[in-house]
Amino acid sequence: MAHMIHARKTGDNIRFRVWSTSSDSYITMEMTETELREWTLKVAVCDAIQQYLDEIDGRVQRTIQNGTSSLMGDARDLNDPWDKERK
Repeated sequence: MAHMIHARKTGDNIRFRVWSTSSDSYITMEMTETELREWTLKVAVCDAIQQYLDEIDGRVQRTIQNGTSSLMGDARDLNDPWDKERK
């Protein structure tokens, strides 16, 4: 989901809101810069957790099948030592 940060001056302060290009609407209330930074950090952490959850099963299965999680067609023999020189 793409977000844009909008700002507007209110008195002597700058306030922020986050606009979603998916829903074409604001998805936050007005925030201070500190609140905006906290909100964006939470979003980044949630996105990273979701990416992990989306990818970990496939990575583990590739590793079990191929000896590596690589998507480049690499393979390792599961019975080889960790530091076996590759040819």
